[in-house]
Parts: sequence; C-alpha cells; structure tokens
Amino acid sequence: MSDVLDDPLLTPELITLALSLPNVAAVYELTRKRTRDPLPAFLVGKYLRVRRSQFRSWVDRRAWPKAQLDEWLATNRAQGGAA
Repeated sequence: MSDVLDDPLLTPELITLALSLPNVAAVYELTRKRTRDPLPAFLVGKYLRVRRSQFRSWVDRRAWPKAQLDEWLATNRAQGGAA
C-alpha cells in the first residue's frame, strides 16, 4: 500500500504544462481508449488523475518531440476526436 501512496498523482493541468499542450482538453483526448496507447488515467470522483510513474513510462514509450505530438493531436482531431 505504501507504493501507491508514494506515487504522486498528476492533474490534467500539470500534464498540459509538461507536454506543452495547447489546453487541458488535449490531455483528455490522450486518455481516450480508442487511441493506440492511451494515457493511463483514472477518475477520483469527477477529477482525472494520472500516476506520475505511469505518465513517465507513457512518455518514455513515445519519446515524442513536441512537433510530432502536435501532428498526432491534429490527426486525431481530424478523425473526429474532441478538441
């Protein structure tokens, strides 16, 4: 149980800053299950949270430069994703 408590939870706002995303809605888009490898997130009540360790692993799997992330987001919006 102490491992769970030692792993801080990140908010969508912090993830937006970390990934230099245009807005919080982009974080919610990254968590959608229809994406190839969604950002692992869960709800605490009505609030979205991501474990820091899972976020780091998710980012490391991609190693995306910002330009690639912007392209990915634009492609997903064009395919009917929420903005």
